[in-house]
Amino acid sequence: MKTTTQKDRSMCPTDDTQTGNPVGERTLGGWVDLRALYGDRWLERQTWQAVRQVVAVVPRLRAVAPDEPAPARGLALLTFCYATGVYASEDVEYALQRGGLPRSLVPRQPVSVAWLQAFRRANRPWIELALAGLLARLPLSLEVCREEAHAAGVDASPHEHRERCLRHARRAVELAVLLDTALCD
Repeated sequence: MKTTTQKDRSMCPTDDTQTGNPVGERTLGGWVDLRALYGDRWLERQTWQAVRQVVAVVPRLRAVAPDEPAPARGLALLTFCYATGVYASEDVEYALQRGGLPRSLVPRQPVSVAWLQAFRRANRPWIELALAGLLARLPLSLEVCREEAHAAGVDASPHEHRERCLRHARRAVELAVLLDTALCD
């Protein structure tokens, strides 16, 4: 049986009142709780910067319905949620209802599980790019993409680092899809 060190405890959320994640839930970076590590405001600003970068190069995010939330806000919402370990659409909807997300990410229109899933299907490549951009901005992004960072070594080029972040973002979106599929069965 492994004993928990002080360093292990700092990388793992201890209660859900502080971070919004259930005790022991694996976040995108293994046991790294990005909300506790960086704080909501800093992470929110980095999310919006990553989203603006994607929106600047994407011709147009795909709208799901005419009376839906702004596509850029939907992109920021899912990017932030996936980065902080909230993957299932039901969990995103619950976090919105209970006020567990930064205010600038909360759409003015009601958001349903069906809308979240449809938005993700319509904009999946852009969600992956925004999430990869956010991960690349993190000071500890090599730690966040830890299993690939150790395999490639710390001396990886910036291009290799961006590719690792993109692969990690794709796995996060795949996990969200799998969780939604499992919850539907």
